[in-house]
Amino acid sequence: MKKADWFLLFFLFLIYLFFARIVIPRGDAAYFYANGLNLWSLIDGNSASFNRTPPLVTLWQFILIIPERFGLVHDTRTLILFSAILGIGMIGFFMAICRQYFSEQQVKIMALTLGLASPLWSYVMDIYSECLQAFLLTAFLFYWIKTKPITGKNNYLAAIFLGLLTLSKAYYVLILPFWILIDLSISWKSSKKHHLIFSWVLCCVIFSFYLGYNYYLNGSAINFGYQNLGTRDQIYGFNMSIITSFYTFLLTIDKNIFLHCLPILFLLLLRRSMLPDSLVVFKILVCILLPLIVVSKWWAYHGDWQWGPRLLVPLYPSMLLLAGFGMRSWLESTKAWPRYVLMLLVLLSAWVNLPAMLISPLSMSEQVWRATEDNLPLYNQQFQIRDDQLLKRYVPEFNEISGQTWLAMRYVIPNLPPPWAALGNTKWTNSNVPAPLEWYLGKQLYKLGIEEKFIVLFYYFMFSILLIWMLLFRNRDIARGLLENSGEHVK
Repeated sequence: MKKADWFLLFFLFLIYLFFARIVIPRGDAAYFYANGLNLWSLIDGNSASFNRTPPLVTLWQFILIIPERFGLVHDTRTLILFSAILGIGMIGFFMAICRQYFSEQQVKIMALTLGLASPLWSYVMDIYSECLQAFLLTAFLFYWIKTKPITGKNNYLAAIFLGLLTLSKAYYVLILPFWILIDLSISWKSSKKHHLIFSWVLCCVIFSFYLGYNYYLNGSAINFGYQNLGTRDQIYGFNMSIITSFYTFLLTIDKNIFLHCLPILFLLLLRRSMLPDSLVVFKILVCILLPLIVVSKWWAYHGDWQWGPRLLVPLYPSMLLLAGFGMRSWLESTKAWPRYVLMLLVLLSAWVNLPAMLISPLSMSEQVWRATEDNLPLYNQQFQIRDDQLLKRYVPEFNEISGQTWLAMRYVIPNLPPPWAALGNTKWTNSNVPAPLEWYLGKQLYKLGIEEKFIVLFYYFMFSILLIWMLLFRNRDIARGLLENSGEHVK
């Protein structure tokens, strides 16, 4: 990697640490953290019970708790630190893939987009497993694209990353049959297939640890723990209509794939002439479509109360990579307006994801339940789940983007009515304003209040605009000093 790449990654790392939350959120993240503590309890000779957390995520939490365990720190800051490192590693692999097909300028633009203008920004700064999955899936895709199927030597690393990925989420094992079919079809007549076969066996051996983990905890190798959560998962399970899920991901506001990362809209501009060889495209599509189909069948396909389409966050690097082929023609244009449009899309996407940095998405859910608790459907009173996933229609009150923005703006305009007040739900206007998130490196700033946070955010966006401007419009005098190696020219 060049010095410019390290500068960009270090800039993102500082941003992640500054905005990192120093509290453990509820939901799955709390399960993960509890499993790590329970594993330590088991080592101490105490009894411990484990929830559905996948084995690699449990081990990951176990390792992250080590500094807290031995008294080096007294809060969760080490968890956030390692999450940020994982996020930077994932962006590093993403840049390595992009460099095989795009210019240096476009590689940096796409890295900034993935790092600060996608839902990944939110999940890098907590302990949800989506950041871990994104790192492993991007690393696997890098080695899968890079590998030579005739010898398969690089497949060993691909096998390790895919195997670890299956230990963090079991449904990624569905990628393995397609990996075998694709590479075997190319190297069928080769006498050196043993490298390939060994790598596939290695991946299966790694995944077998998950089956043993299930047998130890649940008494069955194929019981992944969800059957033990209660009636809710047993009733709904994988019975969601894919049409409903795709409608949510593509056409609604709350969990829209494109709205949370607008440059992915370049997928709509793709033409066959823009794409590399079909084999590379097919590998990228396998890493996108297989997890997407599985997630779309799960009743909580939308990621529940978390920011954006949480379960699809690991797919954003692959989706943005594919969109990059459509973006390339715009960056290569001799006209200036395509760059202005791209710059606007990146900044708008960063602005869309910003409310998740100011107010916890859980505060939004608490607002919803307080406002609607007197009129919940029977299944919500029993299971406490969202209306829209079972009614199969869009419910404005659940819109996180407008809801989170409203909660943040109430610090400046206390009596600001909610964006859906015109719908007649007046209870929302009486809700309490939640506390802003306490940031890691911004801990002292947190004590100054939300107004000062907005000032910091203003300067942050001014710097981001400058950085994106340099990358898009090739300001050689500044960009040469900041973003390129000494003596090199900006392309």
